[in-house]
Amino acid sequence: MPSRRFAGIRWRIFLIIIVSILPAAAFILYGAAERRQHEMKSAARQVSQLAGVLADDIGRTVNETDTLLRVISRLPEVAEDRGAACPALLADIRLRDPRYANLGAAGASGCVFCSAQPLAGPVTAADRTYFREAMKTGGFTAGEFQVGRITGLPVFVFGYPITDKDGRPQGAVFAALDLAWLNRHLAGLSHPLGLGTTLALVDRSGTILARHPEGPEGEKWAGRALPENLLAPVLSQPEGMNLAESEERFRNLVESTSDWVWEVNEDGFYTYASPKVRDLLGYEPEEVIGKTPFDLMPPEEASRVAEIFSRVAACREPFASLENVNRRRDGRLVVLETSGVPFFDADGRFRGYRGIDREITERKKAEARLKESEAKFQSIASAASDAVILLDDEGRLTFWNESAEKMFGRNAEDVAGRTMHLLFAPMRYHEAYRKGYSGFARTGEGPVVGKTLEIEALRRDGTEFPIELSVSAVLIGDRWHAVGIIRDITQRKRAEEELRAHVDELERFRRATVDREFRIKELRDRIAALEDELARRRDSGDRSASPSL
Repeated sequence: MPSRRFAGIRWRIFLIIIVSILPAAAFILYGAAERRQHEMKSAARQVSQLAGVLADDIGRTVNETDTLLRVISRLPEVAEDRGAACPALLADIRLRDPRYANLGAAGASGCVFCSAQPLAGPVTAADRTYFREAMKTGGFTAGEFQVGRITGLPVFVFGYPITDKDGRPQGAVFAALDLAWLNRHLAGLSHPLGLGTTLALVDRSGTILARHPEGPEGEKWAGRALPENLLAPVLSQPEGMNLAESEERFRNLVESTSDWVWEVNEDGFYTYASPKVRDLLGYEPEEVIGKTPFDLMPPEEASRVAEIFSRVAACREPFASLENVNRRRDGRLVVLETSGVPFFDADGRFRGYRGIDREITERKKAEARLKESEAKFQSIASAASDAVILLDDEGRLTFWNESAEKMFGRNAEDVAGRTMHLLFAPMRYHEAYRKGYSGFARTGEGPVVGKTLEIEALRRDGTEFPIELSVSAVLIGDRWHAVGIIRDITQRKRAEEELRAHVDELERFRRATVDREFRIKELRDRIAALEDELARRRDSGDRSASPSL
């Protein structure tokens, strides 16, 4: 029974992916009427292949989450609710796996008693689908899109029951899949998407979990409902649809896009160019027809790209994000990013490629500036006598200079990708680190940012030593990173202790000197008084009595 439920989860995800990528078929509708049927079949094959790849990929994440929750549900720290040990354990697991925004556990009432992310107050999961189904079915369950009550982040949550010795559910553990990670994951897929394709992963209620491309900057898609009529223009077309109507719809589509849409024949000559080529290269569409892409490039660039493209075309493979330099009509050089898919006629013969170009000149300049900044940072950091480190938004080390290697006794290869506080912070600092860094990753702010602190750190052998730590926040891409400058102040502390001891000794000497001077003054005053007494008696003629000492 549990295996059937799990298979249902994977099949639901597989169907979601197929439905999400079907708009790719809309582009294949363009062409002559006699090859429409073949191209629709070709599009269906491409869609099916991509769906299979994505389903396997997402399926692995689901499988691994299922295994993780099964293990967590049986850990004594969780099953027996061992106080602070439970959140500490889950926090360490989460920091090692960036897929999850949070891990936690709730009791039979739904009250969350353990969370990798700090709990600001009582939190309930009683009304969450993943919790109700885990308690009801006794197996691995999937919820739907939600904004986490603990993290405040958009997540998709999986659940698994915590059971007693008789197998009765006593609560549930949960894993909140970070949808920001899922978006980045979709964007990094090596399998190219078809022209005009928008890949959207949705939950069973039709709510978008992730989308690629993400859309204009600042536009948020996670949590939106998938429009019911999204696929209607493709799926509702009758087989006998008028060719002119089909081409008109295609023309409206490509002329409204911000990218240059093109088609080349089997010999590599342009047979179609959308009006966007005016903006990108300064040519009229009809001026491009009959040219090859290499005619628009400087000679050396044309040779480089031709070699790459010849290998791709020989295997009739799709390609994506091929960067190439083109010369505009006015002579200015621009950088384009090109993606394309092969197309075939009704008899299956290769007829050329269709694809899109987008200008990335400014992006490449920004990347060059970033590389220059990184080079300067590397050179400054390498020459620094202090340890200089860089942490990503998950607290993992991404840069570690030579001074850090000497200070902590670990080389850069040993620490790359590992969590800073787990390696170098004494246990007493861990809770404060977890609370502070989770907020820092979202906002770039925290209790130590912009401050200089004196704390203790751990060397490789486990011994503690005093350091001075300064932390700054830097935004790289869309994620906050932390730059740390660390100074070993062991010698300074030792000198301070020696100075403090010397000052204490001087203070004791001063006090002893003051006391001695006070006693000497008292003695002098006493002698003076006696001398006065003697003089008085001599003057009075009373010499019979000796002065009393």
